[in-house]
Amino acid sequence: LAVFSFRTVPLAAIMLAPLLAHVVQKGLPEASRPATRERLLVIAAVLLIGTAVAATTPAGSPGPTLAKGLAERLREMPSGTGVLDEWDTGGYLLWKAPQVDLVMHGYADVFTEDELRRNVDITTVGAGWDRHVSELDVEYALLEPDSALTYALTRYASWDVVEQDRDYVLLQHP
Repeated sequence: LAVFSFRTVPLAAIMLAPLLAHVVQKGLPEASRPATRERLLVIAAVLLIGTAVAATTPAGSPGPTLAKGLAERLREMPSGTGVLDEWDTGGYLLWKAPQVDLVMHGYADVFTEDELRRNVDITTVGAGWDRHVSELDVEYALLEPDSALTYALTRYASWDVVEQDRDYVLLQHP
């Protein structure tokens, strides 16, 4: 689980923790039962730490913040619309615009090795990036305005800017 995918690393840790604890416990001397005072201190510490974490954790969903118009445009796209995106925005788009077909997202275990190489070539504007993009069935691209891919698509592949906010630009295939 730890090697297969980043999203299964927590599962591997959960499964390994009791096994590791068992091995470590065998090497420790027999401990006496904790006193009531020690138990209360541990409970108080857990409550205090939990409260501190809850108070400092930002509310809302993590992920990119799209301008209202850009977010609405993505939600209104017909089912199956191909969107070239970046790794970082894919998970957010799967949640906010599940009807679109994304090229990239963080769930790497659903891609073949060739698709992963292709996606890296596209995002880094590596050798053959333009051929890879033309082979994709995408009508739009949602990218960061200052990325190398945005520059390459608008400069060399004649993609048009449909809408742009401070953090993202929506491009349309010519």
